[in-house]
Amino acid sequence: MMTIIRIRPPPGLKYILYHKDTINAEQKSNKEEPTMTPVVMGTIREVHARLVSEGYHITENAIRKWTKQGEIHVVYCGNKAIISYESVLNKLMAS
Repeated sequence: MMTIIRIRPPPGLKYILYHKDTINAEQKSNKEEPTMTPVVMGTIREVHARLVSEGYHITENAIRKWTKQGEIHVVYCGNKAIISYESVLNKLMAS
């Protein structure tokens, strides 16, 4: 289950989602609340702009192609595709 928490995202990106990590045995026994990990997300255009500003050479169309092929996880809000910045970066490093 994902929970949206409003905090200030990095420049150029509008969304930060938090998801709960897997609960380990110690947390289950102590009944502690699982930790939450931030996931920086944005539209394809926003993520592309941030990548270009950081010196990566990639086109918006390449990112759109990866989302359509299912190589990058995408969440749609109406017609807008929201993607994780880290997943695009990982895909770039793997290529």
